[in-house]
Amino acid sequence: MAQELCHHLQLCLKHEDVARQLTLRDLHLACEQWACDSLRELTEEMEMWKWDSKLDNKWARVAMCSQMLNISIDMPEDTKEERRGTSWARATRDLRRLRHRIEAVGGSKDQWETGVWHMDKEQWDLLWTGEQAFWKAVPHLLAAGHRTAEALTEPRKLDTGRPYKIPQLMAAQEGQHRRGIVLKSCGS
Repeated sequence: MAQELCHHLQLCLKHEDVARQLTLRDLHLACEQWACDSLRELTEEMEMWKWDSKLDNKWARVAMCSQMLNISIDMPEDTKEERRGTSWARATRDLRRLRHRIEAVGGSKDQWETGVWHMDKEQWDLLWTGEQAFWKAVPHLLAAGHRTAEALTEPRKLDTGRPYKIPQLMAAQEGQHRRGIVLKSCGS
């Protein structure tokens, strides 16, 4: 199936015509729908989704096949456009992957216990409500021109002229420094 999907896309992209324009538009729409910046990243994002969920786009199906088979797909150069910066999908993927892993071992939103998951109740709740708020906010962020997480840096400090820094989150047990953005739902 992956081979046939790729062959179909290659035929659509072969000539400078309406079929090519519509196919590239579909790639752009798929990247926007999943908050990705390229076909490569869309393929990475498909790890987080099931086959039946929202795969109404041919590029999403190709990315899902590529991800499931663990193969890379070589496409024409104009489908490889990547922006500088961190896409919204990449910026939030680790937190969403954590929630998926918790669910895979039988955890759920209602199963928080002190000391078991090594996070407080508010963090636990944000794993679920934060993802819902994220997917509601993404179309608005993209429509406002904020295509990467860096696009929302705080304004420059008046006295130094340098931008504020996103605070570092420490992962003590792994010895890593991570940067993160927490989106909270305000209201509804």
